[in-house]
Amino acid sequence: MSNSQVKNRLRKHIFDGLFKAELHSLLSKALDDCGYSGFDLTNTLPKPEIILKVTNTKPLLDDNQKKIRELESLIQKRWDYKQDGILIKVQKLKQKGLCAGAMAESIKLKLLAQIPVRVAVSSVIRQTVDKEKAKGC
Repeated sequence: MSNSQVKNRLRKHIFDGLFKAELHSLLSKALDDCGYSGFDLTNTLPKPEIILKVTNTKPLLDDNQKKIRELESLIQKRWDYKQDGILIKVQKLKQKGLCAGAMAESIKLKLLAQIPVRVAVSSVIRQTVDKEKAKGC
């Protein structure tokens, strides 16, 4: 492998990492009311596909999926995709208690609702143990 091929491969990995980090930052700000937990990116040839992992899909699917279309448009303009060049799908987290991001988001929402810290954390941990049947190490 030549030196230029190694540099090109390294640049591609750096670009992909920056793209994912910037996309994650954008989505976490835009979807804070939906319990955003992360995304999966599949680079299929006709259209890249972004699968959003959220705890509450109702705000995304209301009003004829307006928020999803807005996000698609924003991503297309930011990263120079052509019209209808990207597809966003929504996946609801079934086991919220086993996802650290969803648990942190739940605690954050409880704290913003002026619930005392100890009560908020205890309720999230209790939900994880009771509902999700989580066990210790």
